[in-house]
Amino acid sequence: MGKLDLAEKSLREAIRLEPDYDDAHYNLAVVYQRQGRVQEAVKCYERVVEIKPDRLEALSNLGGCYVELGDLKGEEFCRRAMAVNPSHSAPYINLGVSIENRVGWRRPWRVFRPR
Repeated sequence: MGKLDLAEKSLREAIRLEPDYDDAHYNLAVVYQRQGRVQEAVKCYERVVEIKPDRLEALSNLGGCYVELGDLKGEEFCRRAMAVNPSHSAPYINLGVSIENRVGWRRPWRVFRPR
């Protein structure tokens, strides 16, 4: 059993014991992402956001997962993360990728312009 498998097992047990433990859900999502299990990561990140709606890393990573899946929900979560902390770069990058995927490479730069 590898380290990620052991982490998954431990985190699942932590969630079983404490279903509202946001750190366990968050870390399990990270494990799933590293394993390429993006849809399962989405479910965990969504649970984190249910528990703590303004958790920056969860909003940002959830947006990135949705972008990776080609789901426009990613843009919503990127914007929410940007509202929580406008200095955090990851949601801007993910939003730019999503817009580029949707409308082409000439438009994403507008996301980065100050309003």
